[in-house]
Amino acid sequence: MNGRLRELPEAILWALAAALRTGKLKPPYSRATVEHMVGGPPWLADELTATGQPATALGWGIELLATERGMWRARWDGIALAWTGPAEVATDTRDTGAVARQLFGGTHRSLLVSTYALDEGAKGENLLAILRTRMMAHPELDVRFYVNLAREYGDERPSAAILAEHVRRLREQMFTWEPRPGVYFDRRALEPGHGPRACLHAKVIVRDEVQTLITSANLTEAAQERNIEAGVLIDDAAFARGVVGQFERLVGAGVLVRVGSW
Repeated sequence: MNGRLRELPEAILWALAAALRTGKLKPPYSRATVEHMVGGPPWLADELTATGQPATALGWGIELLATERGMWRARWDGIALAWTGPAEVATDTRDTGAVARQLFGGTHRSLLVSTYALDEGAKGENLLAILRTRMMAHPELDVRFYVNLAREYGDERPSAAILAEHVRRLREQMFTWEPRPGVYFDRRALEPGHGPRACLHAKVIVRDEVQTLITSANLTEAAQERNIEAGVLIDDAAFARGVVGQFERLVGAGVLVRVGSW
């Protein structure tokens, strides 16, 4: 199919396909006739002539192009840009903090949250306030946090001691309500020694295995409200289940470990 025909809006493609297939529009194509029957840009009549195809065959080809366009539109309709940036610059994108709060408050069955950094104290409580309310009202919710619990450089204490300190901080400064979410961490981040260590750096939220936010923003006030951060919100159940499955496979392999008793 001629590349320039791909520039046409979907509505024009469908009208053009119908006119060609029914014989209402046929060679020789004049600009006046094409514009009267289907609209479109001034160059459309010349493009139809240049194809050299019979009207019916051309109509079928354009209908296939319109169908393809519709499939892509349906797919992209489920994708939105989530953005954090300076208030001085107006955008048509979704605000990262607003998207996160929407996902927290709209959870009905399960919630997966992965973040490298998580604010403590009042800032953390403010970020998680909607989720706290949701979990306390619906204790059956399956909420899992994947967080980076790491060994600081030069800390030679046993891994168990460092983990215990992290758990105390999580309990007293972040997840201060009951029931608390399940918390998982990458055990490699606590490994002793001075060699290279990995960390859990993914920033993801999955709601009910139907909506997924993948973002550069940590679950911190700065990242959610002030930094320049970019992400994508995807409404696709198969994609969401795939993301959840990635984390579950890491848990099954023993790379991600659940924190023990709170």
